[in-house]
Parts: sequence; C-alpha cells; structure tokens
Amino acid sequence: MSLHTKTCCALLVLLLASFPIVMGTAVDDYTAEVFHGCIETNFSTIVYSENVKPLVDFLVLQSTKENAFYANYTALDSEYGIMGLYQCRGDLSATECSNCVSTIPTLANQLCGESEESLIQLGGCCLHYQFTTELAEKSVNATKFVEKICKDKKATDEGFWEKMESAFNRVMTGTGIGGFYTGSYEDVNVSGQCQGDLSNEHCETCFKSALQEAKTRCGDSVSGQIYLNKCYISYNGNGNGVPSSHRVTTRVAIAVGIVGVFLLVVVAVIMSRRRRHRDEGCGVWCR
Repeated sequence: MSLHTKTCCALLVLLLASFPIVMGTAVDDYTAEVFHGCIETNFSTIVYSENVKPLVDFLVLQSTKENAFYANYTALDSEYGIMGLYQCRGDLSATECSNCVSTIPTLANQLCGESEESLIQLGGCCLHYQFTTELAEKSVNATKFVEKICKDKKATDEGFWEKMESAFNRVMTGTGIGGFYTGSYEDVNVSGQCQGDLSNEHCETCFKSALQEAKTRCGDSVSGQIYLNKCYISYNGNGNGVPSSHRVTTRVAIAVGIVGVFLLVVVAVIMSRRRRHRDEGCGVWCR
C-alpha cells in the first residue's frame, strides 16, 4: 500500500452524472450530515470487506494524529484498486477533526452500505472512497459544481451581493490555514476552503466560481453553501443591510427601555400602597 498525504478540498471527488446526491439536514453541528452520495457495488461482500474496511480504518486512525486534517490513501497491491481520502474543516481542533472523521464509518454503512463509491459530507469533515482500475492521478475540473444548500430566508438589502463580493475579496487576499479562509464585511460572514495543491491564483478562481454559482443557484438567499470539486464556500448574512452589532445594540436599548418602564411601574405601585397605608393610619390629620 502507498500513502500520499496532501491537502484536499472538502469534496475532492470524481463525481459522475450518475452519482446520486442525497441531502441531509443542514445544521451547525460539525458531525451532522450535510449530504451523501453512493454508487451501488458490483463486487462481493468479501471484496468490499477486504478493501474498504482497511482503507476506512486507516483514514480514521490517521485522523487521530496531531494536525492530521487530511489524508489520501491508495492501495496498489490489491486486485481491486481503491483510493480514498478525508478532510476536516480548517477551523476545527485536532480532537474535533478526529471525532468528526470517526463518526463517518457507521454513518456510511447506514447510508450507503457496501457501495462501490461513497461520499459522506458532514458539517466539519468529509470522507470519500472509490474502487478504480486507474490509480493514476486523474484530471479534475476544480470548479465543477457538486452541491448547493440555500436557506429559505431572502435578502431585502439591494446591496447584499456587493457586500458578499467585498467579504470574499477580503478572504481571498488574507492568509488561510490549511486552505481554509474566513472573514466578514458589514453584516455578511463568509468562509471557504480550497484543495491544498491549488495555487493562490487557482484557489481565488475556484472561490469566484463558487460565488457565481451561489448567485445563480441560491439567488437572494441570505445564507448558503456551495460545493465545487476543489473548493467550497459558506456565507451568512442578515440580508437587511443592518450590521449584527447594530441590531444587538438596538435590542439591548429596547430591553433596557422595557426594564426601565417596568421599574417605574413597580415604584409607582409601591409608593401608592405606602401612601394609602399612611392615610388609613392617621385619618383626617394626614390630609
């Protein structure tokens, strides 16, 4: 067996048109399923167990090592060629990465069974394997669209996409860790991750393609995720043009105002009761 460790995108997959994608529930939990894809196997259970299980076990073990946020595995000495990889989101801790990857094997078995090819994408990591007869490096279109997640809430701010572009421009000119970038502009927060073997120029091109896909496929959604072959982006905005800090300040001011009115009412009631009690105690001489 030969191990090649390198940076890979959240979805370094050679997806075919026949590769079905099934959506999960999009939540913030890094171990929750985002989507998965499976191709039914033409191999026997023995072939599956002798090839896939060692591969997956190795990848899970690799993820427990310090700063092992990605790994690529290729078996060359088998009758059936197989390759696989995992990658964790760049902002996870090493423990979170390991926990995320170790969640996938059981989930993959439930969702895909003994599949010839399987891709499981969780909130914080992915794992992909495939049987192949050509183990040579294949040419992958980095900007090929894979999947989208668009929230129902729509932006009312006409300048929403201009701010999105500004946010991603800041991200692309910044420094990423392990190909992971994050940033914000006004009321828009964005993040993205590229395959590590992409140059800065190609990563920027991939991000721009993902942003264009977001415009086309998600429209006015205030938040969403776009997955391409060698990069993905995630964005979240208020959609009303009001920075979140301003909204927080406004909410605090309203809350303080409500509390103030409540306290005034309480004081007024207490004073009224005291006055009534005093009047009842001293009769006409207190009037």
